[in-house]
Amino acid sequence: MLIQPTNNLSGAAPDQTEAIMGFYAFYAVAIVILILHFTGWLRRNNLEWLVLALAAGTFPAVIFLK
Repeated sequence: MLIQPTNNLSGAAPDQTEAIMGFYAFYAVAIVILILHFTGWLRRNNLEWLVLALAAGTFPAVIFLK
């Protein structure tokens, strides 16, 4: 039996790579939104709805991207 090496660092199958990258991209955006929220930038620019959109998108991101 031959073991096929993977081309990615996570060891995931090639079809799972897009989901893993989407999961990490979601959390990178989430961190930026939370930093902007706690510094008050979102409120000053009338973008507080982004926090609600982030909260609504967390459950589907965890279920479908991980």
